[in-house]
Amino acid sequence: MLFSDNQKKKNKKNKNKNKNKNKKNKKNKNKNKKNKNKNKENKNKENKNKKNEKNEKAAAQVELYIL
Repeated sequence: MLFSDNQKKKNKKNKNKNKNKNKKNKKNKNKNKKNKNKNKENKNKENKNKKNEKNEKAAAQVELYIL
């Protein structure tokens, strides 16, 4: 009887431990997902800015050529 009570307590403790671990993992997974999306957005912005700069330089060259 004593053994089974201790085992039950141990099992309950482990179950809670795992539950908390899973919760933490889920939270981190969501956090990582958000960061990944944020990084993607930033990269897209960066590429867009580079493209705009390139176009502006090209336009300036054409303008100089015309003048």
